[in-house]
Amino acid sequence: AGYSHSLENSPRSAPWFYVTFGLCVFIGVGICLSPANLVLLNIVIQVMNAFLLPVVLGLLFLLAADPRILPEEVRLAGWYKWFCLGVFTACAGIGVAGGVWGLASGNASG
Repeated sequence: AGYSHSLENSPRSAPWFYVTFGLCVFIGVGICLSPANLVLLNIVIQVMNAFLLPVVLGLLFLLAADPRILPEEVRLAGWYKWFCLGVFTACAGIGVAGGVWGLASGNASG
């Protein structure tokens, strides 16, 4: 289902992929050529990534542990499931703490 999407396909066989890819490239070039402070933009994007990390890791954990999605032989289970949850929680907590610290210290304000 959906549109064909791969760099292995020609632009004729996957036009939506190449239109989207081209627009992303041109938007990126436009941002790089603009007078925007790219260092500040990069810092703000990384702080945003830190705040979104718990959502991404939480959804990844739910996908990896859900019996409706993965078969039993590849699904997280037992002590390894709880180990992964602890590592994911620690990573998410450190990411959010770093984002809060960055915002509080004024490093992301320019």
